[in-house]
Amino acid sequence: METDKLISVIVPVYNVEDYVEKCIRSIMVQTYPLLEIIIVDDGSSDGSGSICDKLEAEDARIKVLHQRNEGLVRARKNGLNIAKGELIGFVDGDDYVEPVLYERLHKLLMEHEADFVHSGFFYGNIQEVKGVKRGGDICITEENRVEMIKNVVLGNSNVHAFTPSIWSKLFKRDLVIKSYSTIADSSSFGEDLLCLCNCFMICNKVFATREAYYHYTIRENSLSHDQNVTIMKRMSGLHNALQEVFIGYGVWDYLKEYVDEHYIRGLMEILTKRKNGSLERNVQMYQFPNIEQMFGQRIILYGAGSVGCDYYTQIRKYVKCELIAWTDRYYEKYKCDYCELIDPRRIPYLVYDKVLIGVMDEKSAEEIKHSLMRMGVPKSKIYWKCPERIKV
Repeated sequence: METDKLISVIVPVYNVEDYVEKCIRSIMVQTYPLLEIIIVDDGSSDGSGSICDKLEAEDARIKVLHQRNEGLVRARKNGLNIAKGELIGFVDGDDYVEPVLYERLHKLLMEHEADFVHSGFFYGNIQEVKGVKRGGDICITEENRVEMIKNVVLGNSNVHAFTPSIWSKLFKRDLVIKSYSTIADSSSFGEDLLCLCNCFMICNKVFATREAYYHYTIRENSLSHDQNVTIMKRMSGLHNALQEVFIGYGVWDYLKEYVDEHYIRGLMEILTKRKNGSLERNVQMYQFPNIEQMFGQRIILYGAGSVGCDYYTQIRKYVKCELIAWTDRYYEKYKCDYCELIDPRRIPYLVYDKVLIGVMDEKSAEEIKHSLMRMGVPKSKIYWKCPERIKV
């Protein structure tokens, strides 16, 4: 097609020999016809580099750049330096993508004349779509730019918030090069968020789709699973970097409160992080609004994620609420000393007044609602309301 533009896909690789071939081959089979695939081997000490060279020999669209270990940011920048595409995408070397990823994102970007397109992604082995909660055009003007940063980038809205991940997006070349060039090479935490903030400060239009084509792989030894103390220190550095970005654009006074709140929320997420399916949480972050509506009700709580756990804590505080059972689609993976989650299929055999759905996303709540109704749970007994974040 005459409107097709070359897309350069940049893949930073570092010691991911068990994943990288699947990653690159998922890009090689894209249905979009005009691609170049730039693999930047960041000084891998395992067999990753050799695998990349083998794939380069198979496909003329692949270019492999070997460099000494300089970190993720430098690897991406070096990829950008040699990219020829008018559009830029990113894939991490341990992830993989659906064959239609770039065909779909390119179509959306062109149709909506956007500067970049944001999409959702699948998280690990559980096919849980994460990312944007509501799709559509987001027009950014001088008048609303700061509000967009507050609500879409730094905000806690379950409707509008973007995930900062650079790899769930497709960018116009000049936008991403200008935005990413400002990030320090030494950055190792929050670099994607910094890039997104820069993009929002200089772009004019974004399109968001709820569709997901990217598969994020969870690895226990990856940067995102570092020790809590180390992450907290890096979060402090990210807070300072965000301050520098917004001071540079002259909007720090308007955004300081939101950057501070973003930082505090991040710390609380670490404090409440659970391991190995444990339901223990040290800090409550969410609450069911208007809990009085549940007084006098026999309640089955559905959901064992962060929201569900906090609802459990909240409900147990009130003698006027009677918790009959707690359940979750993945009930078998959760464990605690004070409560046993039941199989959702047992719900029709229990005596109850309300099934309270404890999830953040309305779409997820609707899916749960329909699954309950298929089991025979009356629609009138199923209840969901957007969780309220406890002020910090």
